[in-house]
Amino acid sequence: MSIVRDGVILNETQYRWRTWLLAWSGLIVMCSLYMTIPLSTLFASQFHVSASMAALSSSVFSICFACGCLLYGAIADKYGRKRVMLVGMLGLALSTLAASLVQQFPLFIVLRALQGLTASTFSPVVLAYIVAMFPSQRRVTAIGFVSTGFLLAGIVGQVVAGYIGTHDDWHHLFLLFGCLYIVTALLLWSFLPGDTAGQPELNLYVYMKQIKHVILQKNVVLSYVVAFVLLNSFIVMYAVLNHQLQSAAYGLDEQSILWIRIAGIAGMICAPLAGILSQKRSSRFTVLLGLTVSLLSLVVMAVSVALPLLVLFSICAVAGIAISVPALVSIVGQLGSQQRGIAVSLYTFVLFVGTAFAPFLSMQFISLHSHMLALGGNALLLLPALLATLGMRLPKQG
Repeated sequence: MSIVRDGVILNETQYRWRTWLLAWSGLIVMCSLYMTIPLSTLFASQFHVSASMAALSSSVFSICFACGCLLYGAIADKYGRKRVMLVGMLGLALSTLAASLVQQFPLFIVLRALQGLTASTFSPVVLAYIVAMFPSQRRVTAIGFVSTGFLLAGIVGQVVAGYIGTHDDWHHLFLLFGCLYIVTALLLWSFLPGDTAGQPELNLYVYMKQIKHVILQKNVVLSYVVAFVLLNSFIVMYAVLNHQLQSAAYGLDEQSILWIRIAGIAGMICAPLAGILSQKRSSRFTVLLGLTVSLLSLVVMAVSVALPLLVLFSICAVAGIAISVPALVSIVGQLGSQQRGIAVSLYTFVLFVGTAFAPFLSMQFISLHSHMLALGGNALLLLPALLATLGMRLPKQG
């Protein structure tokens, strides 16, 4: 089947290839967020810093990533989306390769900040690129694949980092991903068609001033409460579970724990169900369902000591988050109305600010020396999100 776009005939194979390329790009870009989470103990030992200082390697990235998401959507509208994605991918490659060479902790933190600023050129821009450059019958599929890539990075990034950190020098992890980013930048440059600037006359200062109009809306603020919690809870769950499985009660080695993390992918592939549930019921119902599944799964994990149950319900907790994230994006876009772009950019900002707090929350929960209290505390994190979703009032759809 062929599709005519701007007078050019394109076949399904070309769109399918571009969809896979963008999904791959989203996966490896977001891996940069998660790659240092399982290495915090290693960083504390090698750089001779405290555990809380070592956690900065994740938090600094998240904060800079969040700030970048707030800006790059507007910059891409002004200067062109493909151009912004390419420049960002090359910047991410250079900062990642530089991080593979450092031996001083302060310089490493600076490079993690640069990684965050450059990685954030992709996430808020690629969805707008798909809407602008893909025909309507291909957009939903492409956005679904890219969103799944973002979610899978939470598992893949930690698994790859954990394996290399255990069996090799962690510097090689950054060398590997730096090379992958260069190859991906070349693929994007070669196979993605260029787009024209959507709003070349856009005034970035005026764009930023419009943010206040978005955050004064009660329902939008409630959606941001949910956003702040989602990935935060996901990261904390795996940090607590990893610590629990290394205890004497289980005595699992790193290889076994890696396989348990990989099992979480089964929960991630539930993300496409969000679209089906949202169409049959509503996006709000889908978020409520996802949060409830995750919360109850964490409660079961808190009171259970059987390894099969811990693994099973960790997958269920991931599945709940996986269907909540895309449904929440839909809600934010709906609530944003005429200022949808700004609303979604702010949503991304809040989402990743939440991840910046995750390493410190993880350490606080782990310090309780009780997996019941740690996982129970993580379940309580989802309670404000559940209440915020219940309090939302969405406009009726025609």
